[in-house]
Amino acid sequence: MREQWARGLALATGLLVLVLSAAFAVIVNRSDRRPVADAVPPPAAVAIRRDVYVGESSAEAEEVAKAAITRGYRGFKPSALVWGSVGEVVEKLKALASCGYTDVIARHLTDEQPKVLGSLERLAEVRDALKGV
Repeated sequence: MREQWARGLALATGLLVLVLSAAFAVIVNRSDRRPVADAVPPPAAVAIRRDVYVGESSAEAEEVAKAAITRGYRGFKPSALVWGSVGEVVEKLKALASCGYTDVIARHLTDEQPKVLGSLERLAEVRDALKGV
């Protein structure tokens, strides 16, 4: 049994060395032409997911966010959440754009359907305000 195990280990090690040698050869052969990083096109989009609530007003958004945070919203720190009026959310998302993000995948902070639908409508206003940013 030990002999079979040792043969299997030797075979696996040999295959790993072979694969790593081949990979190293590709990298070395490419390095004399141009860096590998130049061969990779930049991404079309760099997305980040945020849990968002766009309120009718700053106070209404604060009320919805505080209720979610009080319940321990998904274990997230409040700093990872985005809420506020349309203008406040625009400013918070502009900060993400300055970090290189091009898209935000939004999940709503609340599951109350009327609030989600209202937030979604206002999120369209946020999107329009961020065009060109």
